[in-house]
Amino acid sequence: MTTNTEARTTTLYEAREIASDLAAFDTASDIEDRSIPVLQDDYLEAEYCWMFFRNKAIVIAPERALSDCAYCISKHGHGRSIADYFNDPVRLREYLQIMSGHFKERGL
Repeated sequence: MTTNTEARTTTLYEAREIASDLAAFDTASDIEDRSIPVLQDDYLEAEYCWMFFRNKAIVIAPERALSDCAYCISKHGHGRSIADYFNDPVRLREYLQIMSGHFKERGL
């Protein structure tokens, strides 16, 4: 029996789909070529989440709030748009651990 504090674990494939849906929503007005994947193949994994990155071929106007974001998906399927530190490996790994802790503390 599953209690309220237990949740089904999301697979990597499902997490990528959630991130892809978030990215598609965020970039719907910016994508001219729908054949371009909205996510890069690269991703990172921590104990409680995965981090996915928007395809750099999709150009977002810099004045838009979501012009440079990534997507963090918890192991239970909760998604967040987050800052993209892909070009700063140290900060990227730190942020991955922060987000993993965030999901852990909230039971997400």
